[in-house]
Amino acid sequence: MEKDIEACYSEYFEVLNRFNIKIKVQSNPFKLELRDLFSMAYRINKKRSFLFVSTVLGKHIPASPKDILRIGCLLYALYISEIYGDNNAFNKAVNELNDGGYQSLDILENKEKYCLNEKTLIITFAETATALGHMVFDNFKGNLDFIHTTREDLSEDFNRINFKEEHSHATDQILYPINIDFENGYSRVVLIDDEFTTGKTCLNIIREINKITDVKKYVLISVLDWRNQDSIDAFCDLEKDIDCEIEFISVVKGEFCIEHTESDNYENDVILNEEICSEFNLISLDFKEYTESVEKYCDYTGRFGMNPEQQEELLSLIKENANKLKQHRTSSKASKTLVLGTGEFMYIPLMLANEMGEGIFYHSTTRSPIFEDNSKEYPIKNKYAFINPCDLKTINYIYNVPKNFYDEVYIIFETTPDINYAKQMLGIFKVLGIKNINLVVCDGGTYE
Repeated sequence: MEKDIEACYSEYFEVLNRFNIKIKVQSNPFKLELRDLFSMAYRINKKRSFLFVSTVLGKHIPASPKDILRIGCLLYALYISEIYGDNNAFNKAVNELNDGGYQSLDILENKEKYCLNEKTLIITFAETATALGHMVFDNFKGNLDFIHTTREDLSEDFNRINFKEEHSHATDQILYPINIDFENGYSRVVLIDDEFTTGKTCLNIIREINKITDVKKYVLISVLDWRNQDSIDAFCDLEKDIDCEIEFISVVKGEFCIEHTESDNYENDVILNEEICSEFNLISLDFKEYTESVEKYCDYTGRFGMNPEQQEELLSLIKENANKLKQHRTSSKASKTLVLGTGEFMYIPLMLANEMGEGIFYHSTTRSPIFEDNSKEYPIKNKYAFINPCDLKTINYIYNVPKNFYDEVYIIFETTPDINYAKQMLGIFKVLGIKNINLVVCDGGTYE
């Protein structure tokens, strides 16, 4: 894997005979195949009907945990190269990727992390990028903090920053800097997302941050950057408006144009699962620290802010709890096992999955509604809808779980879900022919 800017080129994606997308690639320094990074899907959203579906982040499409962790290492390598010009550290990171990358916590514990001296805040966006940003954060030590945005609207009177993700199916994003002190002087804010289409969400949050702090340096990191000239100009205007510097880093940079070939249909043909699953294993893990910030949530997700010392504590807890899951596995090493994160809760389940042995596939539930189709090139093959058993009010989806494919499944929740709604959700896996169904809760919860 070598970093080498290559000439512009174009690729085409046809999506269900509804629209065509032409992508003009301007920068692809690692010469990665676009289809190894993403596919295109048709989503149920009047504001934006297309969706770049990542094949490397473990959200909609199952992937090996080790392959997912590689993309976080790749963004980290680009950051230290572009911002600090540290080619030695860059080459070391790339060599580690070529050798298999992030293989286990045992390897990570002996890895020398890159030390940041200037006070840095890493912010990543819910839902899809919560794990991505956390993976990048995990490569650093020193003077930095990490936090991710959320769509969880807390009734408590906590300090919050509200901003919009205007194109989304759920536009309201919130930042709860409960463990973050903006007044203590960050030198740089790093915003991480899986993809920038226009970058408007980043424009919105930067304007809000600027109201409460005097940060002058921003770095925006993504796997894909599709901003056109108008969008680029908007960031230039923002730099002048608030007197700051904004830099962009991405694995692939380019532009796209979309041509509709059929009228959009936004009707959601959701059929909620009616099957009830009464036979399942409840596995209770203990990640502690559930009352330090907000009683319902785990401090170690980064939802309310965390530092490198807390990250080290988290890695120890992951190793301890992953051993429990690994011992619980009933099938052989050759078995196919699905580990499923839930909503914004992606990083801890991913790290648990990475420690559970062979035959593991990982991805996550989501609240994003997408059309499914079994066409060969289309990424969303099937979908199942259910009421989120943790909030009882939002419809969530599980995509791309083939029938009679997995031997066992572990669905990992941050907090203990409502038992009746959980049984409805688990019924999906019963329908899919998975014999060993495991409900994993990370708050030490039980059902009486």
